[in-house]
Amino acid sequence: MQFNHFVLFVQPILPLQLQAQSPYVHYEVLLRLPYRKNLLSPGSFLPAADRLDMMARIDRWIIKRVLESIAQHELHIREGVEPRFMINLSSQAVQDAGLFDYIVEQINTIGTNPKLLCFEISESVAIANFVQTKRLMKALHQLGVSLVLDDFGS
Repeated sequence: MQFNHFVLFVQPILPLQLQAQSPYVHYEVLLRLPYRKNLLSPGSFLPAADRLDMMARIDRWIIKRVLESIAQHELHIREGVEPRFMINLSSQAVQDAGLFDYIVEQINTIGTNPKLLCFEISESVAIANFVQTKRLMKALHQLGVSLVLDDFGS
């Protein structure tokens, strides 16, 4: 199944207060769905995708497109500043036993630096799938990918 009707955007993540210079520039990857000259936000279509067990495939599509975009635009570490692209992983993706192998395959095929990726896993998903989340996070960390807990404390 192809998901090429989706559109990806990136939104810079900026601190609210001025702090010391960070060696990272973070971008949140946002998924949108064009519909009748509008862009639908994820809340309007992802619940249906979740009910139809499509989230792991959508997450794989997002990962591949982000890696392709990084390669296409030759984004890499420059002048000591690393861009980081934050990608949310759904519960279905975290439970996908083949996700790690897929990520490694895409990184190797496309030739992208894994240090440019940061996966976000919500706290509720991490707790509900603790063993699989821990296994995935450890493997991704060893690959050089960054990880964060999203919605921490909510």
